[in-house]
Amino acid sequence: MGWVDQPTAACERWLDTVLRESACGNAALCVAHVDGEIRGLGTWRRDHEPILSHRAEISKVMAHPGAQGMGLGRAATTALVERARATGLEHLRLRVRGNNHAAAALYEALGFHEYARLRTPSPSGTRASTRCGCTSL
Repeated sequence: MGWVDQPTAACERWLDTVLRESACGNAALCVAHVDGEIRGLGTWRRDHEPILSHRAEISKVMAHPGAQGMGLGRAATTALVERARATGLEHLRLRVRGNNHAAAALYEALGFHEYARLRTPSPSGTRASTRCGCTSL
């Protein structure tokens, strides 16, 4: 999705879903403010299959371009891990673009371990690398 200054209908539908799932403990949304403005966010969503409900995936960890380098990704991810642990989740996973070395290093520093690399199509039509990471809570 990336950072958008004006939410699209797709963004609003995604947010409605995350908030609805958060209300019943199946998701969490972390929002980071800088000078009263939302400048970062992240979420996790629990797996829907009952046998997998002990797991969730972190996604949409991002910072506004003007707020990058302020530690918002670290703060959001740390808060998401703490909330997942408090909710009773046992396992978190995430994906990061293979060329996003800063994010990969951050997740590794926070205890995530790479378990796979996938070759996935990119919007430009080329194949991009995606790193998959996980951690036990």
